[in-house]
Formats: sequence, structure tokens, C-alpha cells
Amino acid sequence: MLKKAIIYSTILSLSITLSANAYVTNDELISPESLLNYNYSAISAEQVQLVKAQNANRPYRSPRYSKKKWWKKVWEYFDPATDDGYLMQHDIKPQQHWTDL
Repeated sequence: MLKKAIIYSTILSLSITLSANAYVTNDELISPESLLNYNYSAISAEQVQLVKAQNANRPYRSPRYSKKKWWKKVWEYFDPATDDGYLMQHDIKPQQHWTDL
């Protein structure tokens, strides 16, 4: 009886101390695929990528807007309210300039 108790307690203590821990890096946690797997929305995953790009001081353009047809580019020129894919990346100036078009 005592031998069984010692064996069971040894097995239990080994199983507790040798538990498997997954090693996940920060880049894996904030990748768009993992964020979507954790039930975040696609817009939230895109915002995370935007903040990563801003912290690395590089421009970020949404993959949804990487290839546009010529008429959409013309429409954006005449309608400033059209979403151009540069979310939160505009340099806001108090005066108007020809580059604002």
C-alpha cells in the first residue's frame, strides 16, 4: 500500500513539474492569422498591422487597396470622402495644399 502511494505521488509530481508549455513569440501572437483564429475581426487585425508598421516607421497600405482599377483612382481624385486605404496615415496640415487632392 505504501509502495503504491509513493509510486502514485512520484508520477503525480513528475506530471505536474514536467507539464508541456507552448512557446509562442509576440510576432506569432499578433499575426493576422492568429488574431482571426482568436475571433478578432479582420479590421482589428488590420489595425494591429497598422500600429506595427507605424512603430517600425514604415508606411502601411491595406492589402484590400493594393491593386485598383484606373476608374477608382479617378473617382478618389474627385471624391475626397472615398476610402483610399491610408487609414490613420495622413499628414494633417492646417492649410490647404495641392497634395490634399
